[in-house]
Amino acid sequence: MKYADSFLAWLGDSEKLGFNLMRIAIAIVFLWIGAIKFAPYEADSITPFVANNPVMSHFYRAPEQYKAHLTKEGELVEAQREWQQNNGTYSFSDGLGTVEILIGLLVLSGIFSAPLGALGALLAFLTSFVTLSFLITTPEAWVPALGDANHGFPYPSGAGRLVIKDVMLWAGGLLLMIDSARALRLRYSHLIVHPETGGVTFVTLSQRRSSARNTSIGVVVLLALALAANIGVLSPAASAGETMNTGAVNKPEQPQFPEAPFVKENNLAMAKMMKGMAAEPSGNVDRDFATMMIPHHQGAIDMAAAELHFGRNEKMREIARNIVANQGEEIAVLHHQLDQLISAMPTVETSEPTQHNNLASGTHDSMMMNMAPSK
Repeated sequence: MKYADSFLAWLGDSEKLGFNLMRIAIAIVFLWIGAIKFAPYEADSITPFVANNPVMSHFYRAPEQYKAHLTKEGELVEAQREWQQNNGTYSFSDGLGTVEILIGLLVLSGIFSAPLGALGALLAFLTSFVTLSFLITTPEAWVPALGDANHGFPYPSGAGRLVIKDVMLWAGGLLLMIDSARALRLRYSHLIVHPETGGVTFVTLSQRRSSARNTSIGVVVLLALALAANIGVLSPAASAGETMNTGAVNKPEQPQFPEAPFVKENNLAMAKMMKGMAAEPSGNVDRDFATMMIPHHQGAIDMAAAELHFGRNEKMREIARNIVANQGEEIAVLHHQLDQLISAMPTVETSEPTQHNNLASGTHDSMMMNMAPSK
């Protein structure tokens, strides 16, 4: 059981490995199938799919005549090969193979580049819709009525069975899009750490753009204040008072053990989290759950930020980055749901202390004791 549990633990932590193996698998399919598109036998075999497709058929000169010129795989009939050449079959297959190879390379690049990988995942995802549409447009995708009782839908032919497997390509492309989106969100977002409170704000790309629109106004205000101070508009007493207040701030004590700054940030994060979770019951379970989970998730983000600030292990830092991204998204969802719950149900006032508050306080004390440095 010990080894089984260790294996399951390793497997559960191998999400990144799983996504990269999926990228490699999808890339192999696109690169291999794309490469053989330059071989005449493969170009001949896709003729029914292309000729019956309402868009692709325009790349053939005589798509309606394809049935009279089909050959078996491995069979060489010079007259049929010449017709396929004149029909544009091979030039279209060459172009399609080039596109498929490009998609395969983009998907594979997702191991190293989130933007390129996202593009490749999107193209792979969309390609699956094109190939699966062949089940609707291509008569040869289903067993023909030649006397057997099992024909037509839902009995796919050899060609149809090959196409229907692209359902897995559709799901794989979607999963890679999700993984790439998460990586892009982390790449183009950043954390704002507030040392005075120990809090952390996760700023998304859209929030950064919104903030940028207000930057010019802030710059103008700051310049105006600086100019007013320089020409004496601001009172000397106020300036002196600010100087005195600034000088009265005590310098923090120097840490006596290596992880003191990390422990300090974690303690601040947990204290803020437990304070936020110690809310009076409202009479609505869903509302209370959202009210407590928001500071709970923010506490996880704050603690992950401390790991990113002081930690050195790359695996732990990756876990911390994922916590910041995932918990930030869930906080946004919780806020939205909480707003709807608050507007739909009145708050129930309570005046007596609750067991919930005592439990939150006790949990906080226990967590703080566990984080205290050993003497």
